[in-house]
Amino acid sequence: SDVKTRMHKGDIIIFDDKDRQTILKKLKSEKKNNNFTLMIKMLLYNGLRPSDIVNITIDNVDLKKMVMKYYSTKVGQWYTCPLHSELKPQLRKQIKAATSNKLFSYENISNMGKAFRRFMKDIGLDNKGYDLRTFRKDFISRCQEAGVPVVAASKLAGHSNLTTTMEYYTKLSPEYFRFELNKLE
Repeated sequence: SDVKTRMHKGDIIIFDDKDRQTILKKLKSEKKNNNFTLMIKMLLYNGLRPSDIVNITIDNVDLKKMVMKYYSTKVGQWYTCPLHSELKPQLRKQIKAATSNKLFSYENISNMGKAFRRFMKDIGLDNKGYDLRTFRKDFISRCQEAGVPVVAASKLAGHSNLTTTMEYYTKLSPEYFRFELNKLE
């Protein structure tokens, strides 16, 4: 009971710009269904855990205010988060086509992961080590590079500790550091 476990701190894997663009382009060109497209975009533009989005209900999505309530099973509490404007068309379409109150038709995270791995194999990105958690790390890292304050990025991701956000979820590019360095006169 005196031993505390800590997260393993390995290399933080995020999408490179080319791969992120490939994923978005292939969602359109491969004519992926709205359920899958919304899942990918929700992970990409909100930085939430797959376990946070798998059980979202339509009742908890407010398209007028562009906010969503979700229950985080990891921390055991409810959150309200803003929705990126890029999600609105897919959300509207998904809500209109829904046959139940559940936003996604995935039974569990495992099914989401299988669909993602199949897609990555189909588009030739299956050898890069990407998984559903990559979206969360990518979101937080992109927030940081875009100048979003770390406090805001941390809260958007549902973290209560800034250290977690910085140590385990942020990977800044060499280009970002070069840009920052060149601010010096």
